[in-house]
Amino acid sequence: MTLPGHSRDSVKLTLKTTEDPNLSSPYSSISIASKTQAFEPTTFKIDKTVDVKTIESSMADGVLTIKASKLQPVVEEIDLKIEAKAPSQEAKEVLTEEKTEKAKSASSVDPPSPGDSVGIEITTDND
Repeated sequence: MTLPGHSRDSVKLTLKTTEDPNLSSPYSSISIASKTQAFEPTTFKIDKTVDVKTIESSMADGVLTIKASKLQPVVEEIDLKIEAKAPSQEAKEVLTEEKTEKAKSASSVDPPSPGDSVGIEITTDND
């Protein structure tokens, strides 16, 4: 922004973040004002892709320069805990039914391996 005749000491630069309950996320703006009221204040809304923590400003020869970086995507990976619980009565009934069905068809099925998971069956379609 060009501000002829002004130095960094005569300009007030303000970053403001507003949390509006009617909006889904907060927004930020930068206000530029004269400390001596030599010009009308100007406000710019900052795009939500800008990382406001990286905003830097400088002023030389009446030119105010404001720079910032874009937000970098944040990927957070969390290992989730799997709790061990006793099977419900319904799950016990399903397991009992599966065991009964497996016993009936045991003559055509390979016996389970020591590493097999009880209650999990993997099938493939043979075309």
